[in-house]
Amino acid sequence: MVLKRRSFTGRYYFYKLFKKEYHRYMFPKVFPHVKGLLHFDESAKETFAGGKPIGAVVHYTADGDAAAGAASLVAAGLGYHLIVAKDGSVYQMTSLDRKVWHAGKAAWRGHSPNQTCLAVALVSWGFLRPSPGDAYRTYLGTLVVPGAVAWRTDNRFGIVQPWDAATPAQTSALENILQRCLDLGMDPDMICGHDECALPPGRKMDPGGVLPYTMADLRKRLKDDRQGNTQGKDGSSV
Repeated sequence: MVLKRRSFTGRYYFYKLFKKEYHRYMFPKVFPHVKGLLHFDESAKETFAGGKPIGAVVHYTADGDAAAGAASLVAAGLGYHLIVAKDGSVYQMTSLDRKVWHAGKAAWRGHSPNQTCLAVALVSWGFLRPSPGDAYRTYLGTLVVPGAVAWRTDNRFGIVQPWDAATPAQTSALENILQRCLDLGMDPDMICGHDECALPPGRKMDPGGVLPYTMADLRKRLKDDRQGNTQGKDGSSV
């Protein structure tokens, strides 16, 4: 009886260790620390091959509110996995192991983003139009506070124009989301902007000048941060 009890105990602790290590590399269905779920429905969606995404596409919502942006997507039969509000709060629209249609006709490094990638969107109107009196308007004519405007280069036409800029809280939340994806095995080179993967080239502008850096710069930041987290001060692995 003593031998049986020890054998069971050994198997039990091996199972706990295996489960802990296994889940380190599994994508959670709900992202940690989400503030809420928006139109969360996975009944008609397929799971990613292998049960997890291999990349991520960064978008902007072309709206000023997370809930409104989610509602308009659902009405059009589209969706995002995660939406980052202006205050950095993260909302989720569908399970992270499920596909959503978010990129239209697109390709990135030989893969279809709709079939393989998470969709992460920043709440932003995107590019703006200058109006009389130092004001700015969205494509719908909505006024935007000048303090939220940044003049940056348009990735589509290569011209400098005003954008509804992401807040520091949004960029921090976006980088945290993507670093978590890297922790779960995602290749940083599989992270792209919608303007990089959309076909034909130049069809889309997001995230464009909403971010304070290009997507190539973001990928480099993620790689540098990851290298810094895995090496000691003397350059040795930790």
